Amino acid sequence: MGTNNKQRRRAKRAQRVRSARSRSATGEWSDGVGEAFFGSPGDRFGPSIEEQIADLIDSAAHAECEQRTDKEALIGRLVRAELPGGRDVVAQLLRYRLRITIDATMRDRWETSDPTEVVRRKASGGAARVVSGSRIVDPAAESWPTDVRAAIDALGVLDHLPPLPDLASLSLGSVPRRVVREHGVGPELLKKIRGLLAKAESTSFAEEADALSAKATELMTRYRIDRSALDLESELQGSEVAGRRIWIDEPYVVPKAMLLGVVARANGCESVRSDLGHSTVVGHPDDIEMTELLFTSLLVQATRQMTVIGEAARADERRVRDRVRTLAESFADGAAVDAAEARKVILEMTVSAAGERRRSAGFRRSFLVAFAGRIGTRLAAATAAATETATGELGDSFLPVLARQQEAVDKALAALFGELRYSSVNVTDGEGYAAGVAAADLADLGVREKLRSAG
Repeated sequence: MGTNNKQRRRAKRAQRVRSARSRSATGEWSDGVGEAFFGSPGDRFGPSIEEQIADLIDSAAHAECEQRTDKEALIGRLVRAELPGGRDVVAQLLRYRLRITIDATMRDRWETSDPTEVVRRKASGGAARVVSGSRIVDPAAESWPTDVRAAIDALGVLDHLPPLPDLASLSLGSVPRRVVREHGVGPELLKKIRGLLAKAESTSFAEEADALSAKATELMTRYRIDRSALDLESELQGSEVAGRRIWIDEPYVVPKAMLLGVVARANGCESVRSDLGHSTVVGHPDDIEMTELLFTSLLVQATRQMTVIGEAARADERRVRDRVRTLAESFADGAAVDAAEARKVILEMTVSAAGERRRSAGFRRSFLVAFAGRIGTRLAAATAAATETATGELGDSFLPVLARQQEAVDKALAALFGELRYSSVNVTDGEGYAAGVAAADLADLGVREKLRSAG
């Protein structure tokens, strides 16, 4: 280990000592964890067994980022609990390290569930359960070796997380999921919407979904227009802005984030993707809620379409394998093989190879990129049509409110992120891209329509 790394770790440990003493003295930690390891205020803290274990934990947690190869050996020492005090001391110190590291992360503007979400994506599900507290590092448990590794992996992620933009600085702050607003989308209405969306996602009749989508998408914009007309009578006049972090599951995070971006834009919001595995959506709280609902529904529909394509490809492959086996058996038995039949089987084998490609990562990534792009086009067209219709019915008095709301969103985005960097996505499978466009044309965009009918 380099001298600089040792010095940095000593400084971090010293800070943890000060934090533990402070919390023990104020009674913030009722279980006395800090005092157990670092003594009560005024006690001398010097080299100890606990410090040796703390050094092992730090070394194991930082092994990958320091490009060292001894992580497994270090974890093995912690699992075996070679130092005096055994597993109990190792477990207590691991729990303490997790506790103060999560606390430090929260001070960097991460929200309650964010540490668990990022650890699940960057480490493992087991590490996320340790962070959330649903699994305790227990020295008596059969899962002790697995839990020690999970805690180390979690620390390896948490110790290197950057500060996040301060969503609390927005006019309405950070908006949690299932937000309840006095004049917004209430819980009962959201329950009905989710039920209706679940039905739309499970239907096997693409034509039915397609017939509903055009009118439904117009109503999505009409919902915002009606709210803007009401805002004319208020003092806010389109200035309410909030933010929410939406975590996106692997695989294909970038195309999924593209889909979230086009849905957010259609709902008067903006979305910024982070390499940590989430996107931040900024906009009016009701619009953020509708953005997430529609994004989730569309993602389910896209996944279902990819699954259908994959299952059809597997069925084709099984049929071709049976044909090839029959042909091979005939040839082995000395029977005459019809040339036309052989050519037909060869052609089917080529088609089968194409079917295998339909389950590849390149096909699915290209599918989702095309799906997102086409959904964006459909939403933009429906928004323009709904705005034109509403202008004919209500006049154009609501347009300045919509413009002010967009201006407020743009200003909030600039304040949170500064200058944004835009990236491109390569499409590597033309067939996947074509399939994604077709699937987007059949997708149900009916969140706003269902909102109206549920109300």
